[in-house]
Amino acid sequence: MKLPQGLSKSLSKELPVLIAGPTASGKSALAMEIVARDGGVIVNADAIQVYDNWRILTARPSAADEAALPHALYGHVAYDHAYSVGEWLRELRPMLSDGPRPVIVGGTGLYFSALTEGLAEIPPIPDAVRAEADTLREAEGHRAMLADLDVTEQQWRVLRVLEESGPMEPTRISEEACLLLPSLTRILQKLEEKELIARRPDKSDRRRQIVTIQDKGSELIAGNLERSLGLLEDVRQRMGPDRYDALLDLLGELDRAEETPGK
Repeated sequence: MKLPQGLSKSLSKELPVLIAGPTASGKSALAMEIVARDGGVIVNADAIQVYDNWRILTARPSAADEAALPHALYGHVAYDHAYSVGEWLRELRPMLSDGPRPVIVGGTGLYFSALTEGLAEIPPIPDAVRAEADTLREAEGHRAMLADLDVTEQQWRVLRVLEESGPMEPTRISEEACLLLPSLTRILQKLEEKELIARRPDKSDRRRQIVTIQDKGSELIAGNLERSLGLLEDVRQRMGPDRYDALLDLLGELDRAEETPGK
């Protein structure tokens, strides 16, 4: 992704910049281009990239990129910390009024909604409730937790894809979520009935449908992010750190290969 020449000239050097978009669309590169040219600090708005031990799995900027230009709110949270959109917003607010101009980049829709539209003050989740959720996960696994949320595993996968990659056609959702199109049609209908997603005709071609995650769906993802990270940590413990790190290295190589066509 490269900044169009006309927009480059008109872009304010004082006001905050927000960059949102699907995974691997060049958001981080664009943010680095802006900051390298006009100054500022690149601020993370991805709910997973805040964690300190998920660099490759979350496509977080490389250590070299983070060292080359000012970055903030990347990898500053321990994996077992109960981080939330509210905490992110509280950390971000001082940057909006003091210090270098923030260039805010990420793919978590709820973070941008909270920043631009505000966020209701919700009290912290009691430790007893967290302990109950942990017990359920350890005893019955993630499917039981999803059933408790009234969401199936397939529906959860669709929501995660939309939250991480933004609005898209059903065909691409089926590829990203590894679902057959006939099954996806039923899944989308159920998610729409629960007001977790919305479907609308594509403005450029009304024969095509575009699926978008609703705020209610984003809140469901954000509210259960800690559970998802707990599942990843379970995998790490079962595989062992060495095998798990080797798997992440392989995923990183595959990701880089996809970004370099013809190789």
